[in-house]
Amino acid sequence: MKIRSFLRRCHARKLSERRETSAVATNGPIQVSRQRLLTIVLAFCVSAVLSGTVIHAAEQPLAKVRIGDTVSFAHLGVYVGIQKGIFHKHGIEIERVVMPGGSKVLTTLLSGDIDIAYLAAVSALQAQFQNRPVKIVGASHIMEIYSLLGRNDLKGTITKPADLKGRTVGITAPGSGSWAFANLLARAGSLDANRDIKIVPIGGMMTLISALKSNRVDTVTLWEPGTTMALEEGVGYSVIDLQNPVQHEQFIGSFESLVEVIAAQEDFIAGHRDTLRKFFAAQNEAYAWIHQAPIEEVAQTVAPLVGNPNMEILQKALKRMIPGVPKTALVDEKMYTTTMKRMVDTGLFTDAQPFAKAVDNSVGDAR
Repeated sequence: MKIRSFLRRCHARKLSERRETSAVATNGPIQVSRQRLLTIVLAFCVSAVLSGTVIHAAEQPLAKVRIGDTVSFAHLGVYVGIQKGIFHKHGIEIERVVMPGGSKVLTTLLSGDIDIAYLAAVSALQAQFQNRPVKIVGASHIMEIYSLLGRNDLKGTITKPADLKGRTVGITAPGSGSWAFANLLARAGSLDANRDIKIVPIGGMMTLISALKSNRVDTVTLWEPGTTMALEEGVGYSVIDLQNPVQHEQFIGSFESLVEVIAAQEDFIAGHRDTLRKFFAAQNEAYAWIHQAPIEEVAQTVAPLVGNPNMEILQKALKRMIPGVPKTALVDEKMYTTTMKRMVDTGLFTDAQPFAKAVDNSVGDAR
C-alpha cells in the first residue's frame, strides 16, 4: 500500500508539472528541458520505491533451521526444497547435517545440535517412550523403503526370512529403521531376533554396501538409492523388497506405512511456530513439485545431495520411491495407528503410543 501511494504522488507531481508547462509561454529549448526534468523525477520515484523494497527485504533475514538426516530418497522433499530454492523463497535457510543412521540423528536432535530431524518413525517413538520431549511434526515418506540384500554366493540359500536363522544381518545402528526392519523379518520367519540371527551395526548406506561386497556379513538392510546402486553394481541379490507392492502388502499388510517422519523437540515447536509454518509451507511445495516434475529433472536436482552422478541409477531408484512421497507433510492418524500397531506386534514396543501424544499436527499442512 505504501508503494502504491508513493507512486500516485509521483504521478500527480508529473501531471502538475505538465500543467505548469502548458500554462507558461516558453521557447522550445526550455520545454525540452522541462520534459527531461519530468522524466528524471519519475525515474527517481521508481528508483526510490525499488530501493525501499530491497531495503525492506534486507531487514527481514532468513530464519536458519538446522536439520539432520541420513542420505535417503525417503527425504526427497527436503532435498528438492534446498536445491530448488523453495526454502529460501519461504524465508528459511537450511543448514544440513548428514549422519549414518536414524539413531544418530535422534541423538543429535536431543542434544540440541539440530532443530529438525528426518528419521524413522520407530526412532522418534523410542525417544517418546523414554520420556524425551520429542514430537513427530510431519511425514517424510509413507511407504516402506527397505530391502534385504544377500551375498551373491548365498543366492538360492537365503530366499525368505526363515533362512536368516544363524545368519548375520547388517544394519545402520540399533534403534534405527533398518534395525526395525531386521526385527520385522525375524518375526516373519518365526525367529527370535536376539537368539536366532545376529544383527550387526555397520553404519551408513555406502558402508553397508561395502560390508556386503567384502562378505563381512551375509545380508544387509538397504534403502534407495543404495538398493539400486548395489544391485546395478552386482554387489548382491534381492531377498526381500518392501518397495515391491506385492511384498509390501505381504509383509506390512497394507500399501502405505508411516516409515519416515520429521521430528522436533517440544521447546522448539513451542518457540518457533512461525518458522515451522514457513518450513512446512516450503516442504509441501517441494512435495507438489516432485509429483509433477519429470523424473529426469528430479534426478538432476537431488544428485548433488546424494553423492551419485549416475542418472540412470538415480532415475531407477526414484521411480521406486516417488509413489511414497506424501502429498503433504500432515500425519494421517489412521496410518499412524496401523503403523504403531505393527510395531507393537513385532515386539519393538510393549504398548501403543496414542496419536495425540506422539504427533503435533498443527503445522504439517501449512501452505
